[in-house]
Amino acid sequence: GLEDVRVSTVNNSVETTITDEIAPENPDSQTAFVSIEGPANVTEGSATTDYTVTISQAPTTDLTVAFKYTYTTAEGADITETASVIIKAGTTSATFTIASIDDNLAEGAEKFTVSIDPLSLGKVGGLEDVRVSTVNNSVETT
Repeated sequence: GLEDVRVSTVNNSVETTITDEIAPENPDSQTAFVSIEGPANVTEGSATTDYTVTISQAPTTDLTVAFKYTYTTAEGADITETASVIIKAGTTSATFTIASIDDNLAEGAEKFTVSIDPLSLGKVGGLEDVRVSTVNNSVETT
């Protein structure tokens, strides 16, 4: 019902910036979880069967997952530790083995645990929030 309607030559658009979400304190639906599964046993002097590291969402860039080791009855000289694996961009898993050392000593069963190092995660692999699974976060091998 107006005779003349014109667009302002000064205020004719709005620029809006979308700020990237910071990692939430609590996991949300976009949180990617990393888990590990592997063998319960290995024969001294052999390499284990595969350990598998899995992420719930494929990263958009290569993602390095580091490990830490604890020893119950074994010690660091009983195995050759694998420090980390790379989950390639666009995939959801990587595998690795751990070689056990034949020390030629008569001894009982030796146990070690390989765990995902949470310090290697966070905003990695092109994802905003990557965390260690609360269920499958370590494997004990004898």
